[in-house]
Amino acid sequence: MTSGQGFIKYGLEFGYKLVPVYTFGESDTYYNPPGLYGLRLWLNAYGVPTVLPWGEWWCPILPRFNTQVHSVAAKPIALPRIPKPTSAEVDHWHKVYIEHLQALFERHQGKRSPRGADAKLEIW
Repeated sequence: MTSGQGFIKYGLEFGYKLVPVYTFGESDTYYNPPGLYGLRLWLNAYGVPTVLPWGEWWCPILPRFNTQVHSVAAKPIALPRIPKPTSAEVDHWHKVYIEHLQALFERHQGKRSPRGADAKLEIW
């Protein structure tokens, strides 16, 4: 099990249903000014966040109003109830979740993505 898979582990422990959801256009609601990367990385090494999310010009804490945001959801994935899931079981069900999320993205990207059908889903 790697970091970021904790929600799968809890879902397996309690037998939850997971609903893959993706929001198109969310990354366009705020702007992060580029530049000064050397300084920003140096500050990050000391735990200082160096992002500056900027929304509307007249009130930067508000998201940009001219951005279209579309959320889509897939059918729930019923997880089995496993009181103490192994790392292999968590990895398997995480892979299933990611496959459903990718299928959801590909099914809706042409209609919902502001970047069009050429948009790619990157999962780190």
